[in-house]
Amino acid sequence: KLLQLYYADQISPDGFHAEEQRITARLTALATTDNGPAPEVDIADQFETVVTMLADIDWDTVWDAATDSERRVLLDEFVPAVNVHPDHLEVEVRGAPKLNVALHEVGLRNRSVENGGVEGGT
Repeated sequence: KLLQLYYADQISPDGFHAEEQRITARLTALATTDNGPAPEVDIADQFETVVTMLADIDWDTVWDAATDSERRVLLDEFVPAVNVHPDHLEVEVRGAPKLNVALHEVGLRNRSVENGGVEGGT
């Protein structure tokens, strides 16, 4: 929600930073007790919490509000690789199976089909 406020220009960069530090400090305080670190937390529960948080984000708004460098960070974090094959792209997305995307689905043309199946210069 804090990130959404920032992208919607409803909070200044300084305000964002201050609130992020406050939240981080609060989380750190909650993660420790007088007896040391908190007991082990079920990773599956944490994963479900993160999945829920990510599902609630309006990614179209985030993408539209992001600068080119912020978009690059998002791509680097979520898409580690795009492999180009003659007839399709293979997109690796973190935490998901690879996606096979037809060239025409992303506005690309299959050159071997356009050239009658012959590749290379003539």
